Amino acid sequence: MKVFSVKLRTLLLVASGALAFPSLAFNVGFNQGWWKDNYGGQWIDPNYSPAEVRRILDLAQDAGSKTLRIWLFEGQDPHALVWKNDLVAGLHPDFLRNFEDFLMAAKERHIQVYPTLFDGNVLRTVKGGLRNRWWNIMNGKFGARDAFQKNALAPVLALLYRADLRPGIFGIDVMNEIDAAVVGGKFEKSWASANALSCGTRDFIRTRRAGQSAIPVTTSVGWPWIPFFSRGAANLILDPNPHPSCVDFWDLHFYNNSGSIPNCEKIAKVSRDYGKKMYLGEFGQLSKLFSDSMQSKVTKNFIQNAKACGFSGALAWRLSDNRSGESSELRFTHEIAGKMRPAFDVIRKWNFAGR
Repeated sequence: MKVFSVKLRTLLLVASGALAFPSLAFNVGFNQGWWKDNYGGQWIDPNYSPAEVRRILDLAQDAGSKTLRIWLFEGQDPHALVWKNDLVAGLHPDFLRNFEDFLMAAKERHIQVYPTLFDGNVLRTVKGGLRNRWWNIMNGKFGARDAFQKNALAPVLALLYRADLRPGIFGIDVMNEIDAAVVGGKFEKSWASANALSCGTRDFIRTRRAGQSAIPVTTSVGWPWIPFFSRGAANLILDPNPHPSCVDFWDLHFYNNSGSIPNCEKIAKVSRDYGKKMYLGEFGQLSKLFSDSMQSKVTKNFIQNAKACGFSGALAWRLSDNRSGESSELRFTHEIAGKMRPAFDVIRKWNFAGR
């Protein structure tokens, strides 16, 4: 089905009684990450397209989704940041204008935005020395973290805490899959330093609230369990990491071919013990096979199993991709170059009918 007709189709389905109202108990949203293939430069003209942003938000609305997760400073050299003497000195002039445009478009569609600051899978760091930009930010060296917070994060928070926009902010993820950065040696003292980044960033975000309710903050985890290398998201939360004193909720990412939630009973207990909600922040198949039937099966199972396990919601990876074809790179995507895949309907039916 072509994208231009999604709103019309939703209206017809609601009118016919096939769809009622989105399920509020367990909503399934989406990750978009970045617009089209503009990883690292999505907020800068001409990469930023208001028309494309609205098209994607319309897709999410058509699926009954209430949350869209996007990234802000992804990549080794995100175009949104301006550097001076290897410290963040400010934001690119296009950034705030385009980010505000996106926030307003999401608000008009009653979709909450879930920004992620960094991507832990790509940061290249070398220990020691002023020129090691990311190491210094991650580990609070040479005033680098303070400079980032003052010159980049503070202007972003001024926008997110604006009275008309604050209700549309779901939360903030400090770093996508921070466990990847821990495993990769990007933190001086492993999880102690990683949690210090989470705690420090959450504290800074709270200080900028300007009379608004504090935006919930987390740091997501998502690497698989690899013996002697990676604990895996389902084990990290048992440690518990990210530490519950540094996050307001837990965001776990799972990819497998069954749609199962590893360690379900144990992580549900930890969630209850610490009083922290859990969200399935990313999910999808592990297989590199491009298969509509596999994607649909895995999507349905993840949604059902996450709800049964006590998660408060789920976000599928990923909503839209402008590339065409059937490849392992596109196996997760729910809309490809204007064509909807069956798993998109799985999510829509769940959100509107709870099944």
